[in-house]
Amino acid sequence: MSNQSMRMGIYVACATLITSVLIWGNFKLIKPWIIQRRAASFQPVEAVVDSVETVKLYKSGRKGRSGYDYFEPRVHYRYDFDGQENESHRYSYYGYPEFRNPTEATLWASSYSEGDDLTVYVNPKNPLQSVIDNESVGLWRLMIQLTCVGCMDLFLMLIWLPVWDHFKPRRLREKDKAFDELMAGVDE
Repeated sequence: MSNQSMRMGIYVACATLITSVLIWGNFKLIKPWIIQRRAASFQPVEAVVDSVETVKLYKSGRKGRSGYDYFEPRVHYRYDFDGQENESHRYSYYGYPEFRNPTEATLWASSYSEGDDLTVYVNPKNPLQSVIDNESVGLWRLMIQLTCVGCMDLFLMLIWLPVWDHFKPRRLREKDKAFDELMAGVDE
């Protein structure tokens, strides 16, 4: 295999990997936005708060890094829709706010009390789906996030080849040098 073919293979493999990460990252940003956007058309229904709790959760780190604990307030509520009683604890399709400090989570949750009335938004096509907050993040914010992810991926793709040339193993550099010398002799 020639040196140029190997470089091209490495470039294609890296570009494929980075593109896959880009698609996955964009999907992780877009999917909740699309679902939350649908929630804007849900019907408002009166609900009753059954319980409020603060849950301690753990978010694992990536690539062997240690994760961290965070606290999530949860509001459990029940509501009637078309004569059927349902229960849920979904705040929005983005999830609940995450707090690193349990006091902040408890303070956020204290705005809800057991027995309080609140308005939830129910999907008329599937009454089991409901949210407390049906507002979605603006399209501009989503576009800025996607643009940042895309620019980072483009930056990684553009710097990858020069970085690879600089840090590749000596045996590959020697093969490159020998190949270049061979090709120089062919050109003459």
